[in-house]
Amino acid sequence: MLTLIKFDLKNTWYKIALYCGIIALFTLLSTFFWSSGFEGFFDDTNFYWVTIFKLGSLGVTGAVCFICLIMTFIALAQWFAQNLFAEEGHFMNMLPVSKTKLFLSKTVSALIWNGAIIIFIILCVCFFLLFGDRFSQINDVARDLMGNSGEEFHFGYLLAELSVLLICHCTAVSILAYTSICFGQFVYVGKNLLVFIGFVGIGLAEIIISILLAYLLGVFNMDGLNTASGMVTYFGSFCIKMAGISVLNCILTFALGSYLISTGLNVD
Repeated sequence: MLTLIKFDLKNTWYKIALYCGIIALFTLLSTFFWSSGFEGFFDDTNFYWVTIFKLGSLGVTGAVCFICLIMTFIALAQWFAQNLFAEEGHFMNMLPVSKTKLFLSKTVSALIWNGAIIIFIILCVCFFLLFGDRFSQINDVARDLMGNSGEEFHFGYLLAELSVLLICHCTAVSILAYTSICFGQFVYVGKNLLVFIGFVGIGLAEIIISILLAYLLGVFNMDGLNTASGMVTYFGSFCIKMAGISVLNCILTFALGSYLISTGLNVD
């Protein structure tokens, strides 16, 4: 099992490294545009250009992070299809391991790479906030919103909770893509259409399950949001509950994908 995971990581690491490098590059550019050194290039009459560059750089960097996440899903899905259902699939299916283990190794690899790129993005956010003393500014604003009640505001906890939610959700999307690819292998013609139908159909089922569970867990209970401390508490609870729901979706979709791949799907 460890050999399979190592093999998957070895054949996909360079794409993840490329996406992280792109994110790092745009993070550095955004940090520069928000620096006092960059502001020194403009006088007071051109101050609005500084604002445009600042806000524009954040928007572009955010878009790049989102695109890199999408590309990570695509890269992992392509590797799944190539390794199990393309020419390599003939060799992989001859290995003395169960089809479930093959599917599990791809799932663990997706968890590792999704975790790596999400944590890297969070570290880039922290890197950006470290310059210009923005961490302390956020804490000062939070204390003002809390009315100087003496309650502690832990921005790091919020980032950690958000990271857990994003990693769980991104892994659920990867497993959904894997299972959809398995659906496509039932036919020789129109595979892409069947993959799309499977992705949309299973995705909608996951959304319905998520909404129902979120309702039962009280995620839609907005009581206490009239204060800043209540908002922080709600956000933390929201992240943990939705992460748990994403884990459940991972388990259900993994079980379906494992069943499909064990039925002896077509290999190109």
